[in-house]
Amino acid sequence: MAWTNIPASNIIQATAGDSFVDNLPEAREILIDLCRLLIASLERPSEAVQRMGWAEPVRAAHCRLAVNIGLFEHLQDLGEDGITVKALAKDPVAQGSSSMRS
Repeated sequence: MAWTNIPASNIIQATAGDSFVDNLPEAREILIDLCRLLIASLERPSEAVQRMGWAEPVRAAHCRLAVNIGLFEHLQDLGEDGITVKALAKDPVAQGSSSMRS
């Protein structure tokens, strides 16, 4: 996102006040993204790990599943060109059809 080089206080002040109050399309989603960026800039790495592990257990489960089926290695093996989301949805590795690791 292009917001990363702008101080968080300037972003929130410039966007939150006008966009949300004026009910502009996607204003709420933009504010949520900005809040996540603000949190990421303020929290310590240990706090991020705790949040991901305890407050967001489904995300941790998704990451664990991706590790177990070798998804990250598979994506790395695809090289620079990568894969489209549509193709990945049909990929046997992404569907967990390959041998799972424990």
